[in-house]
Amino acid sequence: AAVHYERPTIQIELRQNATEKGPGDVDIADAAYYFERDVKGESLFPGPGGLDVRVRGEPLLVERTLIYYLDEKPPQFSMKRLTAGLIAVIVVVVVALVAGVAVLVITNRRKSGKYRKVE
Repeated sequence: AAVHYERPTIQIELRQNATEKGPGDVDIADAAYYFERDVKGESLFPGPGGLDVRVRGEPLLVERTLIYYLDEKPPQFSMKRLTAGLIAVIVVVVVALVAGVAVLVITNRRKSGKYRKVE
C-alpha cells in the first residue's frame, strides 16, 4: 500500500495482482469496503467505533471522505451478458401482446354474439 499526503488530501493506494491471488486470500475490494466503513465511523464490527489515526500523537480528524475503487483492468461490457435479459424482455412483451389480442377478440365475440339472429 502506498500513502500519499498533499494537504488536505490523503491518498491510499491498495493494489492486488489478480494472478497472484489465492483462493483463501482476501479480495482487495472487500478490504477497501470495510476500510471505508471504518473511516466514515460506520464500522460493521462491534467495538470502539471509527478509525483512530494519529499523526505526531494528535488524532487525525476526517472531515470529508471520498473513496474510489479502481480495478487493474477496466470493466469490459459485452452483449453476451445482455443477451439473456434482452430475450426475457422480448418474451414478456410478446406474451403481453398475445394476451391483449386474445382478450380483445374474446370480448368482441361476446358482445357481438348477443345480437346475432339464428335462422
